[in-house]
Amino acid sequence: KEAPFGENLVKALNYMLSLGEREGFITKNIENVAGHIEYGEGEEVIGVLCHLDVVPTGDGWTYPPFEPTIVDGKIYARGSMDDKGACISSLYALKALKESGIKLNKKIRLIFGTDEETGSRGIKRYLEIEKMPDLGFSPDADYPIIYAEKGITSFDLLCDVVNDEIVKFESGDRYNVVPEVAIVELKNDYKEKYLQFLKEKNYNGEVKDNQYIMYGKRAHAMEPRNGVNAIIRLVEFLNTIIDDKYLKFIYNNFKRAALPPRSRCRLCAPCVPNRRTKVKRKKGFPSGSLFI
Repeated sequence: KEAPFGENLVKALNYMLSLGEREGFITKNIENVAGHIEYGEGEEVIGVLCHLDVVPTGDGWTYPPFEPTIVDGKIYARGSMDDKGACISSLYALKALKESGIKLNKKIRLIFGTDEETGSRGIKRYLEIEKMPDLGFSPDADYPIIYAEKGITSFDLLCDVVNDEIVKFESGDRYNVVPEVAIVELKNDYKEKYLQFLKEKNYNGEVKDNQYIMYGKRAHAMEPRNGVNAIIRLVEFLNTIIDDKYLKFIYNNFKRAALPPRSRCRLCAPCVPNRRTKVKRKKGFPSGSLFI
């Protein structure tokens, strides 16, 4: 395919490589899924891994996500940090090395993927064709440096139990995005119960025909504490009307993802009887998309 991951990603890749060509660097496009900008000599390769794709934008932007806006010296746009900003910063760092006249005994390759947010298929294909770097790092984080990262687990939770009450359940864009909307279509009418549930829980949702909609808050899964998982909140309601082991398992194991951001991992009155009590803060909590 000429554009395996989409035409806009091919445009982004070719544009990035054109910037490298403009500065006199060697460039290479690998089947429109990845590429690199190279400077230096020698057999060893130092890889600087960046990516040009972004997570889905969602709604609620103050500034248009694909029309970069500068406010108080900061650029607001999808990918300005993760990870297009790092791509540009790396290019200009390489340019500074070149202009300083430093002779390198290793090749430096800025390697650009176009599928990092979905599975890094582009980089996998790149490494099937190009040499694996001998050394490397990824400027895909906050400035100036992050030297460690927590682990990540992506999984599909499957069930062979068919519940006649649930006609359809839809939610989630990517594994690494906390879902902001979840929709379930039910066989019977539970409108009054659902609206009462929303009121009691102070949740945001609505009913359209026989679709029960729950709204959460979108966030990148690297910072799930900033989001609210709409799936878990909707499953919480389903547990009040349906006796199902699968739904109970989801809610019982992931229910903290339904809490408001500021109520998680905080020292609250039930946990802290008095100010002298010390409570060790737990790090991390479940998040992400569960595909039902």
